[in-house]
Amino acid sequence: MKKNHVAPLLALFVVLSCSRAFAQDLTVDSGFTQQSLADIQASTGGFDTDSSGNIYYAGYQDSDPTEDNQVVEMTQASNYAFSTVIVDYGTSTYPSFLTLQGSTLYYGDSVNVNETSIPVLTPQAPTVIANMPDNYDMAFSGATTLVSANIDGGAAFLPESDVYSVSLTSGSYQEILSTADYSGPIRFDSSGDLLYGASGAAAVGGGIYEFTQSQLNSAITSGTALQLSQGNMIISNSGNSDFVVVGDDLFDAFNPYSQTGEVSTLTEYNLLTGAVTNIGSLANEGLYFTGMSYLNGDLIVAETDGGFGNTYTDFIQIAPIPEPRSTWLAAFGFLAVVCFHRRHPRRSLP
Repeated sequence: MKKNHVAPLLALFVVLSCSRAFAQDLTVDSGFTQQSLADIQASTGGFDTDSSGNIYYAGYQDSDPTEDNQVVEMTQASNYAFSTVIVDYGTSTYPSFLTLQGSTLYYGDSVNVNETSIPVLTPQAPTVIANMPDNYDMAFSGATTLVSANIDGGAAFLPESDVYSVSLTSGSYQEILSTADYSGPIRFDSSGDLLYGASGAAAVGGGIYEFTQSQLNSAITSGTALQLSQGNMIISNSGNSDFVVVGDDLFDAFNPYSQTGEVSTLTEYNLLTGAVTNIGSLANEGLYFTGMSYLNGDLIVAETDGGFGNTYTDFIQIAPIPEPRSTWLAAFGFLAVVCFHRRHPRRSLP
């Protein structure tokens, strides 16, 4: 998972270049706690976690785009102090996402969608899956693989980002959703329906749209791309940068295009009830999220302060505070066990 929007970040990098302009500062709302897992000097373009809690991230080491862009593993067993370079992509690549699916890492740079198996303890040449310029996000559901990319926009960064069905074996792809939007995140829900998050920067505005599995299959079979207007807007919001879907809950990171008066935010949406829970926000303009993951009931986010030359990325674990009733029941259970042992002391052996 990733992320950033290329066009605004290029401008942001210029503004923040060569200095750590803002101290990283995530403020979580009541009901949540936060803990910094690792603070690294690197500019990340995406990360993911495995079931053991290890973190895999893609980014420029030493925060310098002229340096090698690498995929790195940080181990939970070492409290993320020990890291291993899995793949070295060299220079002149721009990381856009990193997604772990099974035992394979899928990586998007500015031109290609790549993959590599893990764990690999030495750098190796990646396998190129598809040549898809300005790719942004990737999602899996069964045998269906989708990539969000701004292929037609080119260097002008026009709002032409679409969603494509991609073959992992041949690298061929076809457009299944035309958005007339800048790049937005994509995820599947538990039913196999596609969730697309409009960026909020184009004329289409914000909002999270749902497309049924039947609609996707029809678009793939017919070769006729869906339009954003054919989707069901299930959530109206100001914009979206990254998604994590867990059961009926969608966790959303929002990075504003305009850096005037807006800050990056984290929000939880219940897809069944529509309930909205604010999780937290970054205290300063210029800070933004570059990825999200979900691990054992906790949300893991990466926040960064931008520019090249002295950039830091902080991986933060966000946990919900147990409800008072749950805490009270746990305490009552503990007291019951203590009382039981007091009322029934162990008998000494004869």
